[in-house]
Amino acid sequence: MSATPMKEDILEKITYGFYIVTTRVRREELSTREKDYIAAGTVSWLMQSSFEPPMLTVAIQKDSDLNETMGRSGVFAVNILGKDDQSMVDDFSSDSEINTQQINGYTFLKGEETGCAILERGSSFIDCKVEEVIDT
Repeated sequence: MSATPMKEDILEKITYGFYIVTTRVRREELSTREKDYIAAGTVSWLMQSSFEPPMLTVAIQKDSDLNETMGRSGVFAVNILGKDDQSMVDDFSSDSEINTQQINGYTFLKGEETGCAILERGSSFIDCKVEEVIDT
């Protein structure tokens, strides 16, 4: 999936590592939910795919809840982990436990652009809009 927009200075923080990707579907779009539905997961492959406009390419497991929810919403956030945040990788590698203020015990805020979960712990984040999906 490719995404835009983002700040160029944040692109410098993308190196080999792990990222926590979050997405959400507004409750108004789901007849079976009383609140927004949030999905979150660990991603290990992410790259800058364009300088102008600034875009990312991220690989999401095809049969995952994260992929399905992102496909419905068309938005996601990439939470970039710092050296001290590597313990979070295991906490997001399986199904997430989500309440109104935390995902897997980590506090989050809603991104201004997308409403996706921005983890308070982490070095930075990128709020993104899906531009294209390549299904292989």
